[in-house]
Amino acid sequence: MGKVLKKVISVVLLSSMVLSIASCSGGVKSKTSDQFKKAILDAKVGAKNNDFLPMDGTVIDIGGTDEDAGTMKGLHYGYDVTVKNGSYMNSLEAVIWNSDDISNAEGMYSTQYKKYVESGIFDGKITDISSDGYKYFTLNGNLNDDIIDGYCYGGWYYSGDTYIYVYTIKDDDAYRDRVDKILKKLGFPTP
Repeated sequence: MGKVLKKVISVVLLSSMVLSIASCSGGVKSKTSDQFKKAILDAKVGAKNNDFLPMDGTVIDIGGTDEDAGTMKGLHYGYDVTVKNGSYMNSLEAVIWNSDDISNAEGMYSTQYKKYVESGIFDGKITDISSDGYKYFTLNGNLNDDIIDGYCYGGWYYSGDTYIYVYTIKDDDAYRDRVDKILKKLGFPTP
């Protein structure tokens, strides 16, 4: 009977190790604007097709130069506009940027990483992951920032040509749930 029990325990341990490795290997993968939009619509957070704003831009001053570093294309989704500190803000915001130059997406991510994680303006829980091919950080707490200045819950993600962020400024379970639903549909870790 002891040998059978040992075999069963071995199989259970081996299975759990395989599942752990499989869940860690997912990481953050590049997305297109279409995949981003579909994830938000599929998350059932109240988004409609006409709630998305396309964005085009030229990246300037990446790496401390004044040269054009390339172009970025993106898509913006905002939910529930509110006034905070005299500015109009979305209570929940999700943005994707894709670049023709991978260093642009990484540069945009790095700028936000320095601002929110390295600067010390955030007070709360930070998860910070950097791996081969992707990076992300998530926040759950208070920001002392000229734009947000208050509660913030969400994540910032980089992989390949893609930079994505999804966050809410509402300290409310319903808003946190919306952020989590979007991130799960994207296949990204939640705060």
